[in-house]
Amino acid sequence: MNAMEKLIDAGWDKRLAQVKMKFGGLRIYLDGETTETLDAIILLAVVVCNKICEECGLEFDLGYRPDPC
Repeated sequence: MNAMEKLIDAGWDKRLAQVKMKFGGLRIYLDGETTETLDAIILLAVVVCNKICEECGLEFDLGYRPDPC
């Protein structure tokens, strides 16, 4: 199950305020009220996404990106 499906199952109303990249990392902001469960799902998705190279799609440890991509 992906993060979007988990958010919907947790009661998310499918409204986003903003999705962007900031300081090299993914940022997701929901529109309206959130719960601890929704925040936890988003945090996990952000952590996972921040470990994936946007050029080649390989997963890497934070602070280390294999070269070349």
